[in-house]
Amino acid sequence: MLLKKLIYSSILLCATLCCPEDDIEDCSLVDCMSVDNSVYVKFLDSASGENLITNGSFQVSQIAISDSDTSPVDFEVQKDFENEDVLILDLQNADIGEQSYQIMLGDTTSFNFALTTFSDAGSVCCGPYTGIDDVSLSGIEGDYINRGILPIEVSVFVP
Repeated sequence: MLLKKLIYSSILLCATLCCPEDDIEDCSLVDCMSVDNSVYVKFLDSASGENLITNGSFQVSQIAISDSDTSPVDFEVQKDFENEDVLILDLQNADIGEQSYQIMLGDTTSFNFALTTFSDAGSVCCGPYTGIDDVSLSGIEGDYINRGILPIEVSVFVP
C-alpha cells in the first residue's frame, strides 16, 4: 500500500515538474529587425536617373521640408551603400496617423508627400514597429518601396 502511494506520488510529481510552460516565449534565438522610423528620399533626374544631389544639381541648402502646419521639418542627407546622397526624414517622434509634408527643391520644384501610419505591436519578441497604411506623392512623379512598416524608400523623379 505504501509502495502504491509512493509510485502515484512520484508520477504526479514528475508530471507536474516536467510540464513545459507554453506561455513563456524564448526570444534568445530570434533576430529582430531594428526599429527605423525613417523615410529615405532620393531625388533623381527623370531623364537620366542620376541622383541630383550627388551630381551637384541641388545643394542641401536648396531643400526645405514643412509639415501640414507649415512648420519646418528637420532632415539630414547621408550617403547610402552605393555612395548616393539620400535625404533622411526621421519620423521617430511623429504622431501615429496621417502625416503630410511639402518638399521644396530650389525655387522651381515643389511636391507633397503623405503617409498614414499605425502602431504595429510586432510580436512577443520583436517590436513595436510603425506600420504604413497609405503612401502618396502629389505634384511630381515618383516611386516607393512599401514593406508595410517603416522605413520606406521614396524615389522622386525631378523633370
